Amino acid sequence: MNKLQYPLNLTTDSDYIDFSYHKYVSNQRVRSGNAASPPRDGYIRLYSPENAPSVANTNNWQRMDFEGPMGRMSSAAARFAGSLGRQGGAEAAANVFGSAKQATLGLSASIAGMTASQLAALKGGEVYNPNVELLYHTPVLRQFSFSFRFLPSSAHEATAVRNIIRTFKKWSAPEINGQMFNVPHVWQVQYRQPDMMGKFKKAALTTVNVQSNPTSGYHTTFSDGMPVEYSIGLGFMEVDVVTRTDHATGIGT
Repeated sequence: MNKLQYPLNLTTDSDYIDFSYHKYVSNQRVRSGNAASPPRDGYIRLYSPENAPSVANTNNWQRMDFEGPMGRMSSAAARFAGSLGRQGGAEAAANVFGSAKQATLGLSASIAGMTASQLAALKGGEVYNPNVELLYHTPVLRQFSFSFRFLPSSAHEATAVRNIIRTFKKWSAPEINGQMFNVPHVWQVQYRQPDMMGKFKKAALTTVNVQSNPTSGYHTTFSDGMPVEYSIGLGFMEVDVVTRTDHATGIGT
């Protein structure tokens, strides 16, 4: 197993973050029992930066307007469909047919190139209540990023930095396989104390941004041409959604 770390004198008593990389397996294959989560091929251990990344837990809700006669009919039809097999179906069906009587106004407005509210405003100075509903759509995959600064103190440590950067780039890239691409590896990011700092699900490394001598006014290198300073930015996106159960077990905190 490939093991890299920076700085070289980093100890287990210090705060650190492990970035382990694994072969990609789809969530569907894992859930269906057709594939187990593969072991890590290697990992990179880096010092814990001064600022932990901001991780947003986002869910996508969408506004739905049931405006005018056609909107009321759509709303009634949706409630009727949802009530099938439950009590209240007869009442919902009555609402559907009652709303259908008002749909002709919405149809007239559509033919005139207007909305039902515009037609109602033109006729009587009123507009329809939009009857807004906020409907849940989808969970959003979480994204987070890290930034590190490398100032190698020796040629040996400079070599370690070069290998760390190359490893991040290598395993976040696809591999040509005939007429196909092998999917890049996915990464498990873990703090030294994950129960306190928070846990991540496996994530794709979507961005590796490297800059040499970022704080220097001129280009400076060691005798072998290695820059004396590097900065690296890593952008991740988790491969699975965070559920209520995950939060209960500490993932997503």
